[in-house]
Amino acid sequence: MDPSEPADTATVASRWTPDATLAGDDGAVAPVFVWSALDCPSGYMVFEGRRTVLASLRIRQDAPVPTGEELIVLGWGRGSERRKFYAASALQDARGEVLAVADTLWIELQARVGA
Repeated sequence: MDPSEPADTATVASRWTPDATLAGDDGAVAPVFVWSALDCPSGYMVFEGRRTVLASLRIRQDAPVPTGEELIVLGWGRGSERRKFYAASALQDARGEVLAVADTLWIELQARVGA
């Protein structure tokens, strides 16, 4: 999981300023919210009218994610293989330091027979 990997499609990005209510006991954003923030940006790279489900989400968190600071959430595609779509996402601070990165696998659903 390397956020410097070349993207095979366009990249999406958004600003996010986590509220203090998302903090865990240590004062940083709780892991469940870090995972949530990294889930959807990778999905945007594979949806394109497809019906997909998230099959795998692996996250590496390199640093605590602060509350009350503007962060950047990025998502990019990493290729596909039949119904499998690979994507990644990252969470960076304003200086560009990578705080967390995710590697995802999305699966396109097949149409039901007789549907």
